[in-house]
Amino acid sequence: MGEQLTDEEFEEEEREKQTQSTLPLPVGFDRLRSAGFSDDDIASLRAQFQRFHGANEDTDENVDVTAMEERWLDETIGLGGGGPLVDGGNFCSYPC
Repeated sequence: MGEQLTDEEFEEEEREKQTQSTLPLPVGFDRLRSAGFSDDDIASLRAQFQRFHGANEDTDENVDVTAMEERWLDETIGLGGGGPLVDGGNFCSYPC
């Protein structure tokens, strides 16, 4: 099972488990940092993705680019447990 803990060690471990980060969880392509992608890698991927999908955060206020990135990661790459592409191989399975 593991080593025996003293009451003090057990209490300290419980306190550490309860400590939560106040930082927001990464979303969109920023999630790729935990997989070892550099900031430059992510910026390049984001630029290519936006060019492919015609999304530009500066000019199109109605497009939620982060949501598009999330959906692409979840459905195409499978990082969120999503299935395979549903539109015959295109990078997005929703109107782009």
